[in-house]
Amino acid sequence: MVESYITVRGEGRGEYEEKKSRFLAVVRPVATEGEAKAMLEEVRAAHPDARHNVYAYLTDFSAVQRMSDDGEPQGTGGVQLMEPVQRKGYTNLCIVVTRYFGGTLLGAGPLARAYGKAARLALEDAGEAQYRLQARYEFRVPYALQKRAEFELNKKGALMEAPKFGEDVTLTFTVLLEEKEEIERFCIDLSAGRSCAVLVDESFRPVS
Repeated sequence: MVESYITVRGEGRGEYEEKKSRFLAVVRPVATEGEAKAMLEEVRAAHPDARHNVYAYLTDFSAVQRMSDDGEPQGTGGVQLMEPVQRKGYTNLCIVVTRYFGGTLLGAGPLARAYGKAARLALEDAGEAQYRLQARYEFRVPYALQKRAEFELNKKGALMEAPKFGEDVTLTFTVLLEEKEEIERFCIDLSAGRSCAVLVDESFRPVS
């Protein structure tokens, strides 16, 4: 089971010009091929008069890899986007470079370099993040234990959300998946066996 991966921190954009042709790049973290296709359609809709929307994406932890030159000469588009992504060891992202023709034909070499340059600029703008599988919990405690529980969970590196108040206090927090057993034991011990941490979900979140 995959427990961590590296991808872009968030959306990134880059722009490069070659002989008045403009190359507009956008990259975004995506988890599935459906998300990648939705992003591609969004970019196409935003640039209806553009000549080409070259793209590359890796999803499902690189089990799915697709790229397209979108009408450009073979090898000048999609592979130029995929190459810097794979060199960095990234997965779960989609990158699209939109080209507005400037009136002057570009040879294969300059065209490939322009697509690659725009892609690299977008990747640099997006930044890098490691995503790790994390567990999200809810833990109900008496009001008298709230401050101590929050203090101890913070010491253990839990990412705390705003508490919810009712008959008891519900603390919601996230920890790395590898810390699940320790946190579950801690919550039982803290409440003297009267309460336990209830797993809400598991998901990938950026940690660096």
